[in-house]
Amino acid sequence: MTTTTTLEWHTHDGLRIEAGAWMPTQPPIGMICIVHGMGEHYRRYEALARYLNTQGWGILSFDHRGHGRSEGQRGHSPSYEDLMRDLDQALHQTLTLAGGDEKLPLVLMGHSMGGNLVLNYGLRRPHHTLAGVIASAPWLRLVKPPSVLLMGALRLLKPLVPTLSQPTKLEVSALSRDAAVVADYQADTLNHDRITAGFFFEVNQAGNWALSQAEHWKTPLLLYHGTGDRITAAAGTAAFADKVKPALLTYRAWEGWYHELHNEPQKEELWQWLVRWLEGVRKPTPAE
Repeated sequence: MTTTTTLEWHTHDGLRIEAGAWMPTQPPIGMICIVHGMGEHYRRYEALARYLNTQGWGILSFDHRGHGRSEGQRGHSPSYEDLMRDLDQALHQTLTLAGGDEKLPLVLMGHSMGGNLVLNYGLRRPHHTLAGVIASAPWLRLVKPPSVLLMGALRLLKPLVPTLSQPTKLEVSALSRDAAVVADYQADTLNHDRITAGFFFEVNQAGNWALSQAEHWKTPLLLYHGTGDRITAAAGTAAFADKVKPALLTYRAWEGWYHELHNEPQKEELWQWLVRWLEGVRKPTPAE
């Protein structure tokens, strides 16, 4: 059984953030904060959240600034550090949801752009108290990377017109091999296809930075990517995995799977694999 709650809070610069929580009816064995990808929203993770509830885990997910029902220009953030500060708040809210019990394991999970954010968070917040990090098809490199000329133009535009908005040109059919998932995405009015010059430049650069710093990773990490992904590059994820200390890493390339692995036709296999890893990072509590 599951209980669901809608939450909201305000960012340090005054934007209203909407979030959702899915909690098991019994006290949770741990908490997971799910960080969604570019152009989508947290409700698209409800099926995964409800499954994790059946395994005892409590879930909080939120709409990024400029996404879903949260405030802010669509597809924009003033800086990458603002996104990191938003994650600080989301993790605080996740712990608060569990009654502030710091003995419960806290896991940060991100997909695509969210994967970029959680990997950077792990590297940029070295004193965090996370029990583990999960990165699904992270945006470290794109399958169709911007040209050197375009990146040069973005570098010039960022300080001049950082809020200049362009379509993401997302290949929606590449999200999943499940046609129903693609159709639902296209019909969902909370999704959007906008990204600003400043946002793209900073997230893209953060992916490159994370790859350059991967050898300094210090937290148990579950990292995975579909080899059939035509949006974010599986090779980038493999390159990150190559630099992480083996004792901290569980890595898998899912052969032929598309971008949204949690929405693929065989998703239950992935979900079960996630739970096995979560059991490995979960710390026993006195109540057990």
